[in-house]
Amino acid sequence: MSFRTLGNDLVGTDANNANDVYVRDPAARATRRASIAANGTTESTTASEVSAVAGNGGLVSFVHSDVGEATKLVATDTNNQPDVLAKEFAPTDTTPPALTVGASAGSATDPSGIGEVTVNGAPVAVAADGSFAVPPVPVADVRAADGAGNVATAGRVIPPGGAGTPVTPRVQRLKATLKGRKITVRFRLTADARVTVTLLRRTVRKKPARRIVLTRVRRPLTKALKAGQRSVVLTLARRPRAGRYVVRVRANAGGLTSTAATTLVVKPLKSKRR
Repeated sequence: MSFRTLGNDLVGTDANNANDVYVRDPAARATRRASIAANGTTESTTASEVSAVAGNGGLVSFVHSDVGEATKLVATDTNNQPDVLAKEFAPTDTTPPALTVGASAGSATDPSGIGEVTVNGAPVAVAADGSFAVPPVPVADVRAADGAGNVATAGRVIPPGGAGTPVTPRVQRLKATLKGRKITVRFRLTADARVTVTLLRRTVRKKPARRIVLTRVRRPLTKALKAGQRSVVLTLARRPRAGRYVVRVRANAGGLTSTAATTLVVKPLKSKRR
């Protein structure tokens, strides 16, 4: 089946912050992006939508709007108008990518382009030249898939106590403040990590038994951050209503995670005197 999404965490090479078309193979439990150039790395910052997939899953068509876009999915496309494009997922390329893995970095190349690289099952970002960073985890199982669906695997093992021994990232001195419809979350991060900030509304239900319920207010915000004092701003559609909220921050680095949370109390707005 095919679908579109604005999400950028389905494959490690999605960084265009625009709607993309993906294909999901339930049998193989694999998700691949269709709205990308034939080299598997060049992407457009404009949206791709209205997809259709062939019965055998080998061909996917979609509408791509490249109006005003300098980077083209098809180099010969010069009409500056939306076009119907097709991505072939069953080409004649049957050779797996060339994959190498070092202490802290790796490389994956293939004539059909690199569709995805994962380390221990988690997608990682791949540069235009095929290079990618390898997290400092003791055991790294690397998997690279090319644009034709061929897969290559490699591994890297760091002896206990050796260089690159992973460190769990910690979130310290967490604070959250509200101004208007913006919540500023400040904290100290002890190591480079991928940080996810979630805002939850805290309510108490008394029946049938008293319990605390946490309800997500908005979509979590995820960013890759360097170690040190950091701040993240959550922008809401409107000022949150009065009540108690929980701001939860989760840090992940190489499969090692930690979570911290703080309470945010939103008071009712004072009515203005006439």
